[in-house]
Parts: sequence; structure tokens; C-alpha cells
Amino acid sequence: MDKNSRGFLYLMNTALEAGIAAGAVILFIIGKVSIAKILHEVSPVWVQLSAGLAAGAVLGILCGLLVTKAAFFMPVKELTGELVTKYSLKTIDLLFISLTAAICEELLFRGALQRAWGIWPVSLLFILLHGYFTFRNYKIMLYGLIMLLISAGIGYTYQYMGLYAAISFHFVFDLASLIAVKMAGAGKTPVPANK
Repeated sequence: MDKNSRGFLYLMNTALEAGIAAGAVILFIIGKVSIAKILHEVSPVWVQLSAGLAAGAVLGILCGLLVTKAAFFMPVKELTGELVTKYSLKTIDLLFISLTAAICEELLFRGALQRAWGIWPVSLLFILLHGYFTFRNYKIMLYGLIMLLISAGIGYTYQYMGLYAAISFHFVFDLASLIAVKMAGAGKTPVPANK
């Protein structure tokens, strides 16, 4: 399979997210925490979904605009845009990637790890694993600090509302951000990151 094909991206995304979900399940078993307890509803599901969708949409659109309109964050736009253009991603692809990431990552990071380590350590780990904290480019690192705050916001959403709220927040945030980059045509005319 060609490394630049969408099929390859789907395979890699599915394998990665399945590994993350398996890690969460292993942690549930080791920690003797039932999935039912993780899914325990702090708030009614419709309230969780409404709050998560609203927060994710607002922050996703704002971050999408920040990345696509602010010249300072051009390296972030290039980084994200490279993924979108390399695989010629369509909106349905962005939907799939955003949904699988939201479900699997929230199960692991909020459902399993946050229960043991707390909001801020898990949010820091989340951002580190997403590659935003890099000393090679301070602009990407500064964006990473913004993402750290958003990740902590998802953590607080999970704590005070429930897992459905965290998943819907993460899903819509990713989707809105990626659509903004796609609509901006990121990667078609790349600008050097050092400018």
C-alpha cells in the first residue's frame, strides 16, 4: 500500500486508535474500574452532548481561525495542512479521523489516566504525545500551550459533566480545526516555517 494513499492513512489511524483504546481497556482491568463507572453520567447525556458540541465548535473554530489567519502560527498551519493535502483528505475523512481520535483518546486519557493522575498531568502528557512541545519551533510550542489549556478544558468537562461531553468536545474541536485548515487550502502554497 502506498504511504501517500488515504487507505494507508485509514489503516494507520485505525491501528493507532485501536491501540490507544486497548491501552485504556488494559488500564481499566488493572485498575479494576468498570466501563460502566467510566460512562457514569454526571450530567444527562443530552446535556453532555450539547455542552461538548458547543464548546468544541467555538474553540475549534477559534483555533482554526487562529492557525489559518495569524501569520505567527503559519508553522502549525503547515504542519496540519501537510496531513490534509498529502492524503487529499475529504470532509468525510476528517470526520472519521476526528471521531476515532475523540472516542479512543478520551477513553484512555480522561477515562483511565485522568482518574489516576489528575487533569493537568494528563493534559500535559496528551500535548507532549501530539508533538506540540518542540524546542525546534517556538511558534508551535506556543500553540502547544494553547492546546494544553484546551486539553485541560476537556479534562474539566469530563470531570464535571462526563465522558460523552469530553468525547463530543474533542470530536467537534478536531473536526472544526481540520476543516478550517482544509478550507484555507493549507499546504498548497507553503510558506517557509522560519519566516
